[in-house]
Amino acid sequence: MEMKWEQLRKNTINQKITITLLLFHHLFLLNVMRRVRAHLFLKRFILLQFLFLIVADMHNFSLLHE
Repeated sequence: MEMKWEQLRKNTINQKITITLLLFHHLFLLNVMRRVRAHLFLKRFILLQFLFLIVADMHNFSLLHE
């Protein structure tokens, strides 16, 4: 059980770093794409990224309660 908690804590830290990097990346892309019409595609892409992160969180939560 102790090992599972440690693994979960590492996963959470990694996810926070990933989320921060993704946010900066998206802000940068939004700046670049502002002049282009493709930002609608980008918005969909961001939504998909966040859905993926939510699913990853649920997976971590289910690991905790095994």
